[in-house]
Amino acid sequence: MLKILLKFWPAITPIVLFGLWYALSRKKKETPKLSEKEAALWRWTLLFSIVAAFCCLLWIALATEKNVNGEYVPPSYQGGKIIPGHVENK
Repeated sequence: MLKILLKFWPAITPIVLFGLWYALSRKKKETPKLSEKEAALWRWTLLFSIVAAFCCLLWIALATEKNVNGEYVPPSYQGGKIIPGHVENK
Protein backbone atom coordinates (compact mmCIF):
# COMPACT_ATOMS: atom_id res chain seq x y z
CA MET A 1 0.00 0.00 0.00
CA LEU A 2 2.80 2.39 0.88
CA LYS A 3 4.50 1.74 -2.46
CA ILE A 4 1.33 2.74 -4.30
CA LEU A 5 0.95 5.90 -2.24
CA LEU A 6 4.57 6.85 -2.85
CA LYS A 7 4.19 6.39 -6.59
CA PHE A 8 0.92 8.27 -6.90
CA TRP A 9 1.32 11.04 -4.29
CA PRO A 10 1.27 13.79 -6.96
CA ALA A 11 -2.17 12.62 -8.06
CA ILE A 12 -3.58 12.00 -4.58
CA THR A 13 -2.33 15.18 -2.87
CA PRO A 14 -4.62 17.71 -4.63
CA ILE A 15 -7.72 15.63 -3.91
CA VAL A 16 -6.81 15.23 -0.23
CA LEU A 17 -6.01 18.93 0.18
CA PHE A 18 -9.21 19.99 -1.54
CA GLY A 19 -11.23 17.56 0.58
CA LEU A 20 -9.70 18.96 3.78
CA TRP A 21 -10.31 22.53 2.66
CA TYR A 22 -13.89 21.71 1.69
CA ALA A 23 -14.60 19.95 4.99
CA LEU A 24 -13.16 22.81 7.04
CA SER A 25 -14.95 25.50 5.03
CA ARG A 26 -18.28 23.66 5.34
CA LYS A 27 -18.18 23.48 9.14
CA LYS A 28 -19.39 27.09 9.29
CA LYS A 29 -22.25 26.68 6.79
CA GLU A 30 -25.47 24.75 7.40
CA THR A 31 -26.22 23.54 3.86
CA PRO A 32 -23.62 21.41 2.07
CA LYS A 33 -24.44 22.82 -1.39
CA LEU A 34 -21.55 23.68 -3.72
CA SER A 35 -21.39 27.17 -5.13
CA GLU A 36 -20.36 27.62 -8.77
CA LYS A 37 -16.85 28.67 -7.69
CA GLU A 38 -16.43 25.58 -5.49
CA ALA A 39 -17.75 23.30 -8.24
CA ALA A 40 -15.23 24.79 -10.68
CA LEU A 41 -12.43 24.26 -8.14
CA TRP A 42 -13.49 20.65 -7.73
CA ARG A 43 -13.47 20.09 -11.50
CA TRP A 44 -10.01 21.65 -11.87
CA THR A 45 -8.70 19.61 -8.95
CA LEU A 46 -9.96 16.37 -10.50
CA LEU A 47 -8.59 17.31 -13.91
CA PHE A 48 -5.17 18.12 -12.44
CA SER A 49 -5.18 14.85 -10.47
CA ILE A 50 -6.00 12.83 -13.59
CA VAL A 51 -3.19 14.54 -15.51
CA ALA A 52 -0.78 13.97 -12.60
CA ALA A 53 -1.78 10.28 -12.38
CA PHE A 54 -1.21 9.90 -16.13
CA CYS A 55 2.24 11.51 -15.78
CA CYS A 56 3.07 9.16 -12.88
CA LEU A 57 2.06 6.12 -14.91
CA LEU A 58 4.03 7.34 -17.91
CA TRP A 59 7.10 7.95 -15.77
CA ILE A 60 6.86 4.49 -14.20
CA ALA A 61 6.48 2.89 -17.62
CA LEU A 62 9.48 4.72 -19.06
CA ALA A 63 11.76 4.60 -16.02
CA THR A 64 11.41 0.97 -14.96
CA GLU A 65 13.85 -1.63 -16.18
CA LYS A 66 12.42 -3.90 -18.81
CA ASN A 67 13.93 -7.36 -19.02
CA VAL A 68 12.12 -9.06 -21.90
CA ASN A 69 14.88 -11.58 -22.63
CA GLY A 70 14.19 -13.89 -19.76
CA GLU A 71 11.83 -16.29 -18.08
CA TYR A 72 9.75 -15.50 -15.00
CA VAL A 73 10.41 -17.77 -12.02
CA PRO A 74 7.54 -17.62 -9.49
CA PRO A 75 8.17 -17.30 -5.74
CA SER A 76 9.12 -20.54 -4.03
CA TYR A 77 9.85 -21.96 -0.60
CA GLN A 78 13.32 -23.53 -0.38
CA GLY A 79 15.38 -24.44 2.66
CA GLY A 80 13.05 -22.68 5.10
CA LYS A 81 13.19 -19.39 3.18
CA ILE A 82 10.86 -17.74 0.72
CA ILE A 83 12.62 -16.97 -2.56
CA PRO A 84 10.86 -14.03 -4.26
CA GLY A 85 9.77 -14.21 -7.87
CA HIS A 86 12.29 -12.97 -10.41
CA VAL A 87 13.23 -13.03 -14.09
CA GLU A 88 16.16 -15.22 -15.13
CA ASN A 89 18.03 -14.43 -18.33
CA LYS A 90 17.92 -17.06 -21.05
